[in-house]
Amino acid sequence: AKTVTWSSNNNNIKVNNGAVTATAAGTATITATSTVDNTKKGTATVTFNAANVAVTGVTLSANPTAISVGGTSTLTATIQPNNATNKNVTYSIQSGPGTVNNNVVTATGAGTIVAIVTTADGSKTATVNITALAVPVSSVGISASATTVLVGQNVTLSANVQPANATNKNVTYTVVSGHGTMNGNVLTATGVGEIRVRVTT
Repeated sequence: AKTVTWSSNNNNIKVNNGAVTATAAGTATITATSTVDNTKKGTATVTFNAANVAVTGVTLSANPTAISVGGTSTLTATIQPNNATNKNVTYSIQSGPGTVNNNVVTATGAGTIVAIVTTADGSKTATVNITALAVPVSSVGISASATTVLVGQNVTLSANVQPANATNKNVTYTVVSGHGTMNGNVLTATGVGEIRVRVTT
């Protein structure tokens, strides 16, 4: 004859004739109560931990995959399987002109950036390519620290390259007419008359 009844206070942890089974991780109090005298009972606490599900692989995507120098792209790692226990990853730059902060890549120059993700569990890796495009110059202007000088005096020239985030803002200055010489961006008047200078990106 059955002498006790069994019960559990957790629906995910069942007890049947003293055998405890779990359908999810958790803790339960198992109670055995006498069928003869229900004031007589005993309890036990059981805990079931989640089984470790190992990472089997990872894929990596970037959005967008083409950016301008100075622009950013967001990385997204997808862990396999979906129910892997440890989904922690680290991102880094394998090659190319870029930096990464958490999962955001910033292009520091023109070229192909190869980003890589590594899983904490199993050191699985995946890569993605991001194309960093140079920002072209749209226009350039020139100004001078003075427009009238004596022979032998210097004038400092300045170039205004647009847009402000153009990748290559280097310029050269050339005397195209008049009596003057250039040394970098410094013009020296060597004779009387108008001096015309051209700036080229």
